Amino acid sequence: MKKVLVCVLCALCVSFVASAKEYNLDQTQKCQESLLCNLENEPLTGMVKEYDANENLKSESSYFNGRKNGVSRSYYENGNLKNEAHYVYGTKVGMNKKYYENGTLKAELSYKNGQKNGTSKIYDEEGELKAEILFKNGKAISGTMYEEDGKETKMTNAHLHSVDKGKLPTNY
Repeated sequence: MKKVLVCVLCALCVSFVASAKEYNLDQTQKCQESLLCNLENEPLTGMVKEYDANENLKSESSYFNGRKNGVSRSYYENGNLKNEAHYVYGTKVGMNKKYYENGTLKAELSYKNGQKNGTSKIYDEEGELKAEILFKNGKAISGTMYEEDGKETKMTNAHLHSVDKGKLPTNY
């Protein structure tokens, strides 16, 4: 039921933000309590886009009252999607995805209340599943690594500790 409610809220916010103003990142500034504001120091509601020196889209994020709300995306120089994250009033939620520069899915990371929670999956550049990691309240609690030959290896405490520090296991 909570997932349905979050999805409905995200859909409503995205549809609201889609009809709101669009800003270039250089038309914004940080203000009160780390909110993103317009140049008049008012919290932003709308889509904020950032462009590189060649005027290619580098990132785009939906904001409501100065906080990320809805989908946030970043892109590689070649235009391929790099990251896609979902926010509800500044807090990362739901399934967030990372991609390799060639466009292949790199990771699916499940978030709840701003912390990794649930099963996250890691892939290699060919799209083969390399690891599944179960998180609870931001901490890796178990996981499985998959070898090229199909062999499954249970993650050790050392692997899980490494994952908690932001590093993926190095066996692949």
